[in-house]
Amino acid sequence: FLLAIITCFSTLLGGTFASRRRKNIGILGAFAAGVLITTSLLDLLPQTFRLATSVNVPLEDVMALTVVGFLFLYIISRMITSHVFNKDGEYIEVKHPLGGLFATSELSVHSFIDGLAIGFGFQADIHVGIIIAIAVICHDFTDGLSTVAVMLNSGNSLKNSIRMLLLDAIAPVLGAVVALFITI
Repeated sequence: FLLAIITCFSTLLGGTFASRRRKNIGILGAFAAGVLITTSLLDLLPQTFRLATSVNVPLEDVMALTVVGFLFLYIISRMITSHVFNKDGEYIEVKHPLGGLFATSELSVHSFIDGLAIGFGFQADIHVGIIIAIAVICHDFTDGLSTVAVMLNSGNSLKNSIRMLLLDAIAPVLGAVVALFITI
């Protein structure tokens, strides 16, 4: 539980950093997105391939589901994030604050699952729990950075960005608490 609380502070630190450097929010958002994508491509996807191979799931199925999941979230995001229209022969992209809320809500669900992972890791073995907690603490800085960057870039106010940052920060703690009541 204590380590889940430290993840909360890591998220808040990343979000605070982003909110204080609003002039560079595009660069900070790109950095955070790069960390998330790199983690997926270099860590999670190879682990998924190994797991799929060990249980005889065709890698084509894994890739197909990865693409379907990406497209599903991309289409929903594009439907509510921005609208491009023609005005006097020019295309203008209009940011919609609801898109920021959608994206940061996804990050908060992800953070809740991180908290569950910490709790379940400790149920399996103290060393597993510590390793998971360290990994979550390290990447939650960029989660906080992403939350603020996405909210501000989608046209939300700093006040609403901080609200979503608080939700993202508390989510792993809630996940860890829920894990206390579920035995694996």
